[in-house]
Amino acid sequence: MIESGTSEGASRLCQQIFLPALQKAASDARAADGNPSNALNGVTMAFGEMLIALIGRPATVVLLRGFADHLERDPS
Repeated sequence: MIESGTSEGASRLCQQIFLPALQKAASDARAADGNPSNALNGVTMAFGEMLIALIGRPATVVLLRGFADHLERDPS
């Protein structure tokens, strides 16, 4: 089980580390492949695989379902 963190800490990591790295990876993929859809799908697949490696497949499924529910309730 992963210990609970803070939303401030998670937001800081997202903004300072993960988001820039993912944006660069997506940009590099678009430049190499020329297909924005392939770049998006590649980033999505990599994120899913990273989650599976960190917390396992069953927990990843629960996490992503919960995230989808959150997005549906809060479209901002």
